[in-house]
Amino acid sequence: MNFHLTLCFPLMFAFFVEYSREENTTDSPVFGTGNSTHLPVDQYLNSTQNSTQDEISDAIVAVLSTVDVLSRSNDAGNYSYTVAPNVYGTVGTVKRHAVNITGEDSSDDEKPEDDKEVPVDENEVVPNIDQNEVVPEKVNLEDLTLVNSTLGYIRGRSVVAPNGKSVDEYLGIPFAEPPVGQLRFRKPVPKKKWEGIHNAWTQPNSCMQIIDTYLGDFSGSTMWNANTRLSEDCLYLNIWVPKPPPTNAPVMVWIYGGGFFSGTITLDVYNGTILASEENIIIVSIQYRLGPFGFFYFGTDETPGNQGLHDQLLALKWIQENIEHFGGHPKYVTLFGESAGAACVGLHLLSPLSSPLFMQAILQSGAPTAEWVSVSAETAMNRTLDFIHRVDCTPEPPDAAMECLRQIDAQMLVDDIPATGNVFDYYFNPVVDGDFLPKSAEELVKFGAFKRTNILLGTTANEGSNFLVYIFPEVFQLYREVRVSRSEFTEAVFKLFPKMDPMTIAALTFEYTEWTRPDDSANLVDNLEKMVGDKSITCDALELATAYSAAGSGVFFYEFAHRSSNTPWPAWMGVHHMHEIEYVFGRPLLEKLRFTEEEKNLTRKVMNYWANFARTGNPGLSNSGEFSTRFWPVYTPDGKDYLRITAEGEMVRHGLRARHCAFWKKYVPDFTRSIRQLEAATVGTAKVAHCTSSKARSLSSDGFDTSNTEDAPDLLEVEDEWALEFQEWKRDHSVWKREFQKYMDTLENARKLVLAPVPP
Repeated sequence: MNFHLTLCFPLMFAFFVEYSREENTTDSPVFGTGNSTHLPVDQYLNSTQNSTQDEISDAIVAVLSTVDVLSRSNDAGNYSYTVAPNVYGTVGTVKRHAVNITGEDSSDDEKPEDDKEVPVDENEVVPNIDQNEVVPEKVNLEDLTLVNSTLGYIRGRSVVAPNGKSVDEYLGIPFAEPPVGQLRFRKPVPKKKWEGIHNAWTQPNSCMQIIDTYLGDFSGSTMWNANTRLSEDCLYLNIWVPKPPPTNAPVMVWIYGGGFFSGTITLDVYNGTILASEENIIIVSIQYRLGPFGFFYFGTDETPGNQGLHDQLLALKWIQENIEHFGGHPKYVTLFGESAGAACVGLHLLSPLSSPLFMQAILQSGAPTAEWVSVSAETAMNRTLDFIHRVDCTPEPPDAAMECLRQIDAQMLVDDIPATGNVFDYYFNPVVDGDFLPKSAEELVKFGAFKRTNILLGTTANEGSNFLVYIFPEVFQLYREVRVSRSEFTEAVFKLFPKMDPMTIAALTFEYTEWTRPDDSANLVDNLEKMVGDKSITCDALELATAYSAAGSGVFFYEFAHRSSNTPWPAWMGVHHMHEIEYVFGRPLLEKLRFTEEEKNLTRKVMNYWANFARTGNPGLSNSGEFSTRFWPVYTPDGKDYLRITAEGEMVRHGLRARHCAFWKKYVPDFTRSIRQLEAATVGTAKVAHCTSSKARSLSSDGFDTSNTEDAPDLLEVEDEWALEFQEWKRDHSVWKREFQKYMDTLENARKLVLAPVPP
């Protein structure tokens, strides 16, 4: 068995028992059978109060029996067990050492004879980590839990949440074979059964990804960087189960964001301990491949594209087959994710492959129809060919190309991902492959081809602000006051939308100007932030909400509008992208983070809303049928009601960003279409003018008097002059209309003069 471990504590314990008793232990109890497959050791010991000391020790042996050496000693009737941990993977070179179950460290002479150094894969990358986050070396017997899954036994441990409640934690459960070697770029292969017991005590590897160093050691950005070893062997999941273990409990499955190029379930902010214990609900988080490993597309069985989505799909299948053993109900599975994770949740709503594997969905700051989420097969293939050349492979034949790519070091592939020049233009992302995605997300939503179910979705109050730091670092800085002039505002709009035609840019700057104070810096900053947030996140989320509501599904929309008191991000950014995540997972309840009492109450409300939705399909309705103190209305296409969530209280509001989203979703497409039609008409008219001018000259020798055309403008000159001036005056729609009409009038006058018949 090959186990992969976190950097925080590079030892995963697999206990084997060796003792001097001659009695056969086949009568020892079998753990993990029947419906209740949790069995903490202390639970069994409590049931054996009348047993002898030796019988109890045999029970301990049955629990700990796996693959290494455990020695038992009896000192005046006091039994202790010395455990030698088996090292399955390390960071760097780490030597084994022994741990005493009673809490005392073993002496050096108790180390196993096969103590040796374990080599590390040189291709794996070690990012910066928090050395304080470690798995305890001293293991308490009563903390052990055992579950019998379809693949084999899984041993977890009990941990205590900040609220004092206990949770059974299972970290790093494999659901797929490591996608390495010939499995690189392929769909995931289900994990084979294992012998013995899999110890799920440490966080798994993070998938290969880009580490954000753009803002240096700024904590606001580094908290989202991978904190465990980067490796291709990363397809694992984490589970948190409240205690006592429930029966048929709802399950919430977390899918992380990160633009399809970064993200990991191992982040502290995604720890499910608090949410599980507060709401008595099972939390699962799943890993999926990123960048070229997760979204490389060649249109073949070897490289089908959407591998990362198929990773998620396989994890959902694993949950369906196994969550019952943890006390969960496979039919009551709710997906939830943020940003690219929310987009993935949305793609599962659209994919026929995913539909049977979950019941409901929560989308935080993301929607599947956003332009940055997916690309056509043609675009994906063009990027594939470009990337193949970039890494010095050749695209033909495809088999040779893939073999070449499989020989390249994983980190080199990550390093060679090209920058697109746009924070929302990802090089590797989901593709419309005809398999996972039968059609584009826009088409599927437009024609109602999605899973009919309840959805909860929403945004933060200032979705676009932290993206401005990355797009315009010279203007939007972290440590000084941000001031924007009118000219900088206009320049920024052109930079934000480089492919947008100048007339639409003019309309855009007009729409996002506060005309009572058009040059006010604070207004310009706010409007730029809103422009980015509306275009990339908010309006797509509202569009999805409208489509779902129109189809008869229950839809609940929110705007998270509380800015944390301890956030390191500057004040001008407001409630930025990702701000709500800490409140969803209960982080304000951690005393060391120094949130206010109001924020602690807010996180309890948010956790309750999310859990209520998982339980009942309504965030305001509890499992007992009671409504929360604040009524959360259903979102409808007409009413557009939503809940604004703050620490001061929740407020029902209507029509979030309605005008601006109508601008993006209705006006801009129609306006762009009109411009294209005008351009097409212009090209057609110019061709007619050219032909007419030539024909007029040829007719002059056949009975037409051209003497009166000496002072008439040449048709080609009219065409050329108009074309030269086109780029200058087409920026403004009114000028466009006036100049185009002027051109048509001049052209008509020229035509009349040229084609005037000779008088009889």
